[in-house]
Amino acid sequence: MKSSLHNHRRTSDGIIGSDWTAPTGSGYVQSLAAAAGASILQLAPADNYTGNIAGNGVYEAENARRTLVSGSGIINESTQTGFNGRGYVAGWNTNGTSIDFYVNQNTAGTKTITFRYAAAAGNASRYVNVNGVDVATNLTFNGTSNWSTWSTVSLTVSLAAGSNTIRLGQASSKGNTNYLNVDRLTGL
Repeated sequence: MKSSLHNHRRTSDGIIGSDWTAPTGSGYVQSLAAAAGASILQLAPADNYTGNIAGNGVYEAENARRTLVSGSGIINESTQTGFNGRGYVAGWNTNGTSIDFYVNQNTAGTKTITFRYAAAAGNASRYVNVNGVDVATNLTFNGTSNWSTWSTVSLTVSLAAGSNTIRLGQASSKGNTNYLNVDRLTGL
């Protein structure tokens, strides 16, 4: 059912997209089936609960929203071994590209987030932006021995109650360089 709903979603107004944990737009839902599918995939709160619903703390990169530029080559891939989920984001070495993780939190506070990655071309770097504010302009992802060797890098960020956007991006103006494969974001 999820595949069918995903394939027939309407993305022009942001109501139903590839990451159903993301904030929605303000337009109308296209169909009852799409609305039912989105509801099925959301966590069910207790009766009369009005607070925020947090995710499970694991956000797969292949499900993150990608911002591309022409000829960027950033793709979802599953050819290297040892990844989690369905795959990872790969081929990433283009200025102006990014991936957005939509993270829901019950309460505001600081969290240590961890990116799982491979960097077989040598040390890579990216910026990290939380809710529109850069929290790291040149986070280093130390080189790994090959593309099937995964490592992690962590940093502490402040998050708001409710929906948050964590962007991992590449900007040459911030000194970001080299190829990077990203498997997942955890710690939330």
